[in-house]
Amino acid sequence: MNTYVKNYWSLYLDFIRDFQQLNYRGFSLSYIIHFPSLIRNNTELWNALYEKRFNQRLKNQVKDPKEIQEVFNKYVHSHRNSSLQDNKNGKVVVNFDTILRFSEMTFNNYFDKSQTMVVMAGSKNNKRPDVAAIKNKMVYNFPTRYLSNYTINTKNAIHQVQNQARGIFHSYNNHHLYSEKNFQSLLLKKIAEVINRIEQTICFLDEVPTSCLIVSTTHSYISRILSLVGAERGIPTICMQHGIIGNEFGFTPKIATVDAVYGKFELDWYEARGAKEGSAEIIGHPRFDQAFQPPTISR
Repeated sequence: MNTYVKNYWSLYLDFIRDFQQLNYRGFSLSYIIHFPSLIRNNTELWNALYEKRFNQRLKNQVKDPKEIQEVFNKYVHSHRNSSLQDNKNGKVVVNFDTILRFSEMTFNNYFDKSQTMVVMAGSKNNKRPDVAAIKNKMVYNFPTRYLSNYTINTKNAIHQVQNQARGIFHSYNNHHLYSEKNFQSLLLKKIAEVINRIEQTICFLDEVPTSCLIVSTTHSYISRILSLVGAERGIPTICMQHGIIGNEFGFTPKIATVDAVYGKFELDWYEARGAKEGSAEIIGHPRFDQAFQPPTISR
């Protein structure tokens, strides 16, 4: 690990532990919130990560890539229910987003419409349709649900957790990151987003008996919530590899029951970073089969 990577993971671990008391429905929100987006526009901080002396600002000193994964292994295990109670005959639920590499052919060749459900986040800009309209919206003609369409009331819970966060800000009023106004504003916003998605995910899984969840990444907070809420119900999660591993921050820590990877390089890569044996499996790329499909050309 170079200085930049060590400092990043150490800073992330500081954040997780300093804010882990922010809790909703038994979930510590600091494990779910997308940390890079909290510091994305903080150019001074990103540049400082390259400096060895930056570690003097940090409580935690991550020196091995396995350390951060071990922290998440313990957290996920604390939410995992080993028994898949009444859902063995439930739907295979696919979280469809912009980085899921499933083509229409993949859906049609490998998924049974009667046993598959697509779930999408939805858009806050869309008008909320009625239940009948929701059920008629399809992805590749597969039954589809939108999390944003579940009616919830989280105003009081959000207010309470945001006030907890403000208390933490106050206790770190001279902190190099937590005292920064943009960081504080973004964190308060993301607390609301995560609480809403947790509640919507619970509503969705209450409605749709689920035997397995497929997500494109456990880097996004929506996929993390699906994986963790599913884990509490004994629902296994498969996380697809969404691209060539270039930046490790987009692929670790892993949270799903199994990460489906392209080949042996990725399998070894995950194991070197603390993935438990059997928690990553080689399946190839979901589009590889199309390389052997000749293009069809009309006369």
